[in-house]
Amino acid sequence: MESTIHPDRIESVAFSDNILSIRCFCCVYKEDIASQERVRTQVPGRITIELFAPAAKTIGVKVSSKRTVPRAKAKVQVPLNASSGSNVEETESSIIFKNGPFEAHIAKTGEFRISYFYCGRLVVSESAGSAFCGSANRSVSGASLEIAPDEHLFGLGPAGASVLRNGTRVKGGIPLIISSASYGIFVNTTLSSDISVGADGMATTFSVPEDEIEYEVMIGDSVMELFSTFESLAGNTVVPYVPTRGITLKIDNNYSITADEIMQSVRDLTTIGLPITELWLGGSWHPSYDRAGFMWDLARFKHDEGFARLLHDAGIKFGLAVTPTISDGSPDYSEVLDCGYLVKDESGKAIVLSTDVGNVGIIDLNDLAARNWFTNQCDVLLNRGADFLEADMPAFILKALEENVKDSALVTAFPGILNTALLECEIRARGRNGVSVIANSLRAGNQSIPFGNILRTKPADYCSLTQTLRSAVSMGMSGIPAVNIDVPYTPDSTLFCRWLELAMFAPHYRLVMPPEQITAEYMGSEAYNALKSLSGIRGGLLPYIYSAIAEGSSYGLPVMRLLESEFPRDVFARGIENEYMLGDSLLVAPVLNAEGEVRAYIPGGSWTDMFTYERIQGPRYINRKVDTDTIPVFVRPNSVIATRTSDATHDHSMLDGLTFTCFSLADGHTAGCEVFEHGMASSGILKVTSEGSKITVEAHNLGKRKRIVFAGVTNIVSSSESIPEKTDYGTMINFTGNELIVTLG
Repeated sequence: MESTIHPDRIESVAFSDNILSIRCFCCVYKEDIASQERVRTQVPGRITIELFAPAAKTIGVKVSSKRTVPRAKAKVQVPLNASSGSNVEETESSIIFKNGPFEAHIAKTGEFRISYFYCGRLVVSESAGSAFCGSANRSVSGASLEIAPDEHLFGLGPAGASVLRNGTRVKGGIPLIISSASYGIFVNTTLSSDISVGADGMATTFSVPEDEIEYEVMIGDSVMELFSTFESLAGNTVVPYVPTRGITLKIDNNYSITADEIMQSVRDLTTIGLPITELWLGGSWHPSYDRAGFMWDLARFKHDEGFARLLHDAGIKFGLAVTPTISDGSPDYSEVLDCGYLVKDESGKAIVLSTDVGNVGIIDLNDLAARNWFTNQCDVLLNRGADFLEADMPAFILKALEENVKDSALVTAFPGILNTALLECEIRARGRNGVSVIANSLRAGNQSIPFGNILRTKPADYCSLTQTLRSAVSMGMSGIPAVNIDVPYTPDSTLFCRWLELAMFAPHYRLVMPPEQITAEYMGSEAYNALKSLSGIRGGLLPYIYSAIAEGSSYGLPVMRLLESEFPRDVFARGIENEYMLGDSLLVAPVLNAEGEVRAYIPGGSWTDMFTYERIQGPRYINRKVDTDTIPVFVRPNSVIATRTSDATHDHSMLDGLTFTCFSLADGHTAGCEVFEHGMASSGILKVTSEGSKITVEAHNLGKRKRIVFAGVTNIVSSSESIPEKTDYGTMINFTGNELIVTLG
């Protein structure tokens, strides 16, 4: 890059306060036309590279030249401090920075580069002279790490595909890259990073529009370990609320529906066995003439607190979409304008946009007083009965900010500030255990947000369905454990069913359609029956899904994950994007075509079809023709899956009324599962051990109403409690105690 300078020979080295600081001379690289080789030329100036250890198995690198922006002006990164676990060694040829078994080797002579070793093995290396900083006319800093020929890279948010191919380039997004070689790169910035994977040769190149860049290189014994490391750096997810039954509905921008109509639909749906558990109003709670603000439409919702009480009495929690804008028709507009709470252009005038919903101003969330006014309005909504908030960031807001605000750091940080502000509001109103903010635009440092929303940018078709699947998995592989998938209603009943199938096996979903249209007459019997069937399946499986979400909240592990990350040694699992693991035990293969055909890869071991209990011995590919009321789901060997029994209502504890199904338990092995109470207030554990003709079941902190099913096992002759009942798919035993002994014949 002619416009950037690179570190050259080392001038000085210092190790102080657990930070290794290397000061280098500068050079530029130019292409010699005659020899077609890269020529290095020394230029004036200095570049400083600092190495530190912010966490175990992690080395942080900071590259800077002449800093021109005060650090206090824009907070552009997650604050990470150097730990005392690092040390430095020097050999004849290298300077070695150590963080336990993870080492960074810097050559003393020749072109500057850093090579990373784990337990003595080279993991990844920077390209020679790859670190760079901007010239006098350009603020940019970055670096490159080489890509091995057989390496796969994941991450960067819902940027396209879950597996990044060579040549991928993403601006913005979540600057986290996870490698199949069990290392990760986190570019610690909330600015709009520019990351390319193989676009400039076999290297991952990342940069930010600043004179300084900080990035962390993480190492692990597995890909899954890297998510826990990233969680320790960026913060863990707040425990989300997850409904226990029924359907989750979103009424999107319906400015004619009334409170009475909603409540009548609620009663009608409950009567036919489709109770609503969550109701998201989107922007429908606004008056049609003031769709940007904080005012309820009192003509349609005569008393917002009374409406909230009616919903809560029916067992429904509800959420509202909130956007950082205000209409000039709002009664609060004059106050906001006079107090200077709107974003201003360079001349100091408030930016007021002409939009389809009228003239709106953008509340300046970067200003503390304006942000306090905004969060006070959100607090009022929550205190008057709303349960959840959705962070709505329309594209026209970001476009207006980019065109009118000179400070790019403030523009890029805007969505993250909105997400964090709404999360803090919910925590103040409901506590940390049970919030449910859904964010439409995520940034680094927003990992505490419960759900990232997968936005659909194309019409509802099989192409956008496939894109939704890949984006959801990619979000999980980018450090956002749980996502929400919105299900668009479409008259194509088969397509609608396929959307439902995917969404029902996601951490969170919302059915986007008016409630009065959820009838067999309107939807058609195929779609209507599929909705009833699939919502029942999801309701039964929620203990497992919620436990996977709780695991993600605690350890950063994605709920929806690639097979490649779960089975790293299986070469056939590499590059598969049309199926995913839901938690660590369920393999889901969504139907992504109109023909209803699925070709799925089954890893090694004896897997079980969750619906038919068919045993499938992997590794192998299978082909399925799938009806519209089901989806191929396969259970991993040596797994215990917790489900809720059909008679368990939403009022019961999540630890009571459970059925535990044990799949393909091998002799001499132990399988188990953990089930969490709402808000992770407590948990219960069931452990199953097979030893010859004896199976021991141990229960800890679970309710008395429970049963265990041994799938495919029909030779049980006795049990220490209750009488074994044979079924078409195995043997079932009801028990109330904490230990059950089963004898095989």
